[in-house]
Amino acid sequence: MRIAGRIRDIEPLFVELSASCTAALPSLPPILDTLAGGFTRVSLTLGLFPGAAEAAADRAEIDLVWRISSPADFERLPGGAEAVSFIPDGETIGTLPDLLEAFARSPASTLHLPNINAVRVLARGGRIPVPSPEQYVSVDAAIARASIDLGNRRLVVHDYFLWRNLARRFPDALGERLEFGGCQAGGALAYVDPEGALYPCDALPVRLGNLDGDDSFQVLWDVPARTVLVAAIRATPAGCEGCDALPACRAGCRGMAQVASGTLDAPDPACPGPVPPR
Repeated sequence: MRIAGRIRDIEPLFVELSASCTAALPSLPPILDTLAGGFTRVSLTLGLFPGAAEAAADRAEIDLVWRISSPADFERLPGGAEAVSFIPDGETIGTLPDLLEAFARSPASTLHLPNINAVRVLARGGRIPVPSPEQYVSVDAAIARASIDLGNRRLVVHDYFLWRNLARRFPDALGERLEFGGCQAGGALAYVDPEGALYPCDALPVRLGNLDGDDSFQVLWDVPARTVLVAAIRATPAGCEGCDALPACRAGCRGMAQVASGTLDAPDPACPGPVPPR
């Protein structure tokens, strides 16, 4: 509970927890109890594994999201499930048209489409499957052909370029995207892994310290390395200079740029390319 307590002490506006296996369930109640109260809003994303539905019961104070990996998983959702999460990475994004159709037929009201958790994938020794612009174009065309009606359902999309494509197809489901100066990694956003390691974002695997040690969150957050990192995140990549889309996309996801190219001085890998200045 040391890590949860240190997160609680900084009074964040929002905390998102995630559990992907049965082994994580015993630690959830004390963590949720530690974070409960105050102004912190807590969201819990659970995989569809044994015991997950029981662990989430009687927790009306949290926002519950169910993680799915395929369109067929909509049939496995517990009764009353309202929100689901699907990661459209380079290996799964091709199923997004079918997944949207299944979402449109399901009782769920919200579909989250987050970026890849690069920290978790690398910790497992895996390769990070970053989607390409060509995959986005192909999926967008397939969605257009499918003529999907989402009704009053809601989409929450992290990557700007995927959001832009889906906003053309489902404007009522996405609404107006609010940008707050571009990528918030290391600024208004942080990620803590199960061992307490602190990162600027789950998509940006640059370790800043560990909350399970002697230092507080604030001490780790105030290290000069974070200041340097945030400056690099907020700088305009050379490949984005002069692009008309820059005021809207703000160079996209800096974590995916780092993962795909090895540097923050690169466009979001989902970007279809620079737009010539007018």
